[in-house]
Amino acid sequence: MHEVAQAIDPTARIVYVDNDPIVLAHARRLLSTAPGGSTAYVHADLRYPEAILDHPDLRATLDLDQPVALLLIAVLHFIPDADDPHGLVATLTDALATGSHLAISNVTLDFLSPEMKAKIETFNAQEHDQTRDPSAPRDRAAFARFFDGMRLIPPGITPICDWRNDTHPASANRSRKSASTGPSPASTDLTPARPAVGRRMRRLGAPPRLLWSCRGDDGLVRMEAAE
Repeated sequence: MHEVAQAIDPTARIVYVDNDPIVLAHARRLLSTAPGGSTAYVHADLRYPEAILDHPDLRATLDLDQPVALLLIAVLHFIPDADDPHGLVATLTDALATGSHLAISNVTLDFLSPEMKAKIETFNAQEHDQTRDPSAPRDRAAFARFFDGMRLIPPGITPICDWRNDTHPASANRSRKSASTGPSPASTDLTPARPAVGRRMRRLGAPPRLLWSCRGDDGLVRMEAAE
């Protein structure tokens, strides 16, 4: 993310957050930053948002009195409802300044057939206690709750491949149908996402440039920029 952001604006300041110590070790060794910009890595857990917001590396890198873009991409489906994911997101967005933006993705089963959906739900229930990070797919209604009180940027909640997609509708539809019958419930094609203005963010600024991954008809995953 920092390479893309700083290619657009070399002064961009980015903070990554992860709770995996191996990821932390690789990040500290490999992360670089553009001259004039800044990139930091915070070892923290999304389930403790106050620790993220108060972390000295975050505070040294970002000015939370200024608008920022908060990206929670492919992470909330590892936070079960028992951990109050909606409350965690609210804590983070409440700390952001007016003009900030929020982008979220979450695995969904909405595009699967009833038979496939039932199989995946049964599998997830069986594996729940056997994995460190059980999957928490969410339907459209549960996903929309993350943005209560916010103003959406069009086109709103969509599959990622439909987010300002220049692909011909027939091609995009084929990609979604292929993904919906595939073996993996974590396919990026099954992940609805939308950026929105946060709960305390009433004075709007220009939308940030965000990146989305999208699987094309050739099976390759590409990164697409949205203004």
